[in-house]
Amino acid sequence: MTRTRTLTAAALVALLGITVGVAGMSRASAAALTVDTAPAITASTALRCAAAMSSQLPATPVLRVDPATPTSPSTSAAVTVAQVPAACTGLPLTIRLHNAAGAVIGMGHTDAAHATQDVPVGTYAPADVRAAVASLGGWIFPTSWAGQAPVTPGCVGVDNAGIPTGQPCTLTLVKVSTWYTGGHYYTEVNFNAVTAAPRWLVTLDFSDASLWTGFMPVAVTNTQNVALAPGYSCDSLPVFQGIEANPQWGSANAELVFTTNPAPAGDVLCGQA
Repeated sequence: MTRTRTLTAAALVALLGITVGVAGMSRASAAALTVDTAPAITASTALRCAAAMSSQLPATPVLRVDPATPTSPSTSAAVTVAQVPAACTGLPLTIRLHNAAGAVIGMGHTDAAHATQDVPVGTYAPADVRAAVASLGGWIFPTSWAGQAPVTPGCVGVDNAGIPTGQPCTLTLVKVSTWYTGGHYYTEVNFNAVTAAPRWLVTLDFSDASLWTGFMPVAVTNTQNVALAPGYSCDSLPVFQGIEANPQWGSANAELVFTTNPAPAGDVLCGQA
């Protein structure tokens, strides 16, 4: 048997009243609710200070970066940045120097770039630099890196303390011979240094591949009448500076051996004895 339930008019009115009340309360509370809106996304564009070249490579102007005035025979503390486009002058400039492993070995910044300027980057060895990275106004620019020009072999007249006297000195490379033995390279350099000063001080740069065989020495031995120049550090290799060891010897002739052997035999000036 099916039963049906009849809703009276009074019950229907009561039920509707409750429903209307709830709906009305919801409308009244809406104004008090906090409405969250989705975050707005904005975008802006900024052009590189110097436009890309349309028909030439590389695509942007190349800044020239070179070591500034050396602080020692093999180190510097700044770079010279040149060829900055006129449209980029006045913008912040950042320079980073990287070695062969990619590590940063020097970094500098200036708030306003000039067409050419020196930027301090901390002490570094130009021979260790493989790349220079520059940014202008936040934009990365390609750079050139010429590296430090080799030091021309030469000598100067000095006093017994190694201080230059201003007297001329003439250096002549008499004989240079290179050999390979025991897993190491050796180069013997025989030279004459002639000066009227109390002593001579000679500078030889083994980074000059046009003069030497191209290996980088880690040790130097004295074969004849050479001592380390006052103030010189073997950390400056491949640039070497030596002073006449014994002026009373009575000869301008001297001889050195440069090698990749860290512990060579003989009178060791640089390396492990």
